[in-house]
Amino acid sequence: MQFFGDLLALGVKPVAVEKDVMNYSLLLQPELADVQSFELQGCPAEADLSGLEADIVIAPTYLSPRQLKYMEKLGPLVTVECDEMDRLEQIRLFGRLLGEEERAEAWIRHYHLKIDLAKQRLSSLIESGETVAVYEIRQDNGIYIWNHTARGVYNLYPMLGLAPPDKVRSDVLERNDHLCISLSELPIYAADHMFVVVSGREDWMSRTRKRISKSTVWRNLTAYRNERIYYLKLEEFWGSEGLALERQLEIQTDLLTGHKLS
Repeated sequence: MQFFGDLLALGVKPVAVEKDVMNYSLLLQPELADVQSFELQGCPAEADLSGLEADIVIAPTYLSPRQLKYMEKLGPLVTVECDEMDRLEQIRLFGRLLGEEERAEAWIRHYHLKIDLAKQRLSSLIESGETVAVYEIRQDNGIYIWNHTARGVYNLYPMLGLAPPDKVRSDVLERNDHLCISLSELPIYAADHMFVVVSGREDWMSRTRKRISKSTVWRNLTAYRNERIYYLKLEEFWGSEGLALERQLEIQTDLLTGHKLS
């Protein structure tokens, strides 16, 4: 389920992953080329997992009792709270569950080295105190601001030590909660550097960029005037666990240092 970025960081390849989770994990596709996908929405009894047996089945606690009962048929079931734990402690948890404690610690050391290299590249930004934040735009027109467990935010604040806007700090990070705001509220939550997460499907990305370019609210933001709005694909930043977090770090660092992505 959500956690297979952690498993891949431990060198453990899942035999099957839920379809929606796989579709929103583009940065992990090289490792998932021959992994079976299945659908769990609506009627889990129709999921095509005939003949599949797993040594362990990992699922988020938010699944319905019916879905959890279905997944128990596939193997020993372990449920884990989603988006609650510190990202590195979650890696350690799976290391203990899978008997891969040494690999967990090795990956954490590797990740810290990546963070140190990113800090060197971003040293002037870190020292400047300029603010950075992540905003997701959905088709309901809401603007979502995520805490450290989602959309690569863990890289920015706990690890790189970048500064959030005061309102993001007080209303999101200190409350350890996500927040949905209206467009009219955006200026008081805006950062000097703004990562904007948008789905890349059905031309939604291009339409959102056009809408932002015509919006008086967006055009008056410091980040817009200074060309410091960086667009991220939701399909690459939906999950932020383990190996996904590491690959998101490279994208974030490249954008903040002015490297244009294709």
